[in-house]
Amino acid sequence: MTWDFRLTKKDKPGHRLLCWWASLEGHKDDRARLRRPNLSAIDLALIPSYYRLVESLEATTVSSHELLGRICIVAAHIRELKLGESFGKQLAARTFRSKPLYSALRMRHLLSSASADQLTARFVTAVHHARGSANLLDLANALVYWDEARLRWARHYYGSTTHLSSNA
Repeated sequence: MTWDFRLTKKDKPGHRLLCWWASLEGHKDDRARLRRPNLSAIDLALIPSYYRLVESLEATTVSSHELLGRICIVAAHIRELKLGESFGKQLAARTFRSKPLYSALRMRHLLSSASADQLTARFVTAVHHARGSANLLDLANALVYWDEARLRWARHYYGSTTHLSSNA
């Protein structure tokens, strides 16, 4: 099963994911456990919030459980939702030093991620560089549809006016 996490209607996966993310505020111990580095599948299986998301999205296959686990891990690092803008474009935003929030080299590494583990770790790093502010729905969709998302993010990052003007 695959999901489309765009925010359209209240009963859709995007809304359910946002509700689940908001519920982490009341389950700080689960959030902390999800944020641990090198979280194993066994560790994940012992976190109740993970199962709340699995049940909410009616995941039935092993691969969908693994994917939702990755979404849980990345989501636990987000402190503030920034919906409406591509995460790739967010990463191109300038800092107070007129440099992109996420360096071009880091972006190349992120876009060239080959394995699911590597991609998840790089998403977490990117969220930290964004100071915990991220578009959870865009990140979740990117985890589900990475081949399509990497091209879109490259276009948004390298084609953004903030990034182009920094190279001028």
